[in-house]
Amino acid sequence: MLPRRDVPQPEASTYLKAMDRQRWSFPLVGVAAARTGVETRLVLSGVAPIPWVLESPEALDSATPLPGTAYKVQIARALVRRAGEALA
Repeated sequence: MLPRRDVPQPEASTYLKAMDRQRWSFPLVGVAAARTGVETRLVLSGVAPIPWVLESPEALDSATPLPGTAYKVQIARALVRRAGEALA
C-alpha cells in the first residue's frame, strides 16, 4: 500500500480551457493553476500525451510541440497568462 500524502489546500485555484465550438468536445488546451503561499503550480492538458507540469510560465518559451500542434503553444500562453491574472 502506498503511503498517504496530504495535499495542501490552495489559497486560490482555477481551470481554464480552449475548445472547439462543438458541445461536449475535449479541450484543445487546458490550464490548471493553484497558488499556495508564494508558490504557483501550473499544469497543461491537451498539449502532450499526459498532463504537463510547467516549472514557470516562461517554460513555454522552450517548449517543443508535437508535430502539427505548434498552434497550441500560443493558446497555452494566453491561458497561462489568464490563469495568473485570476490567481493574483
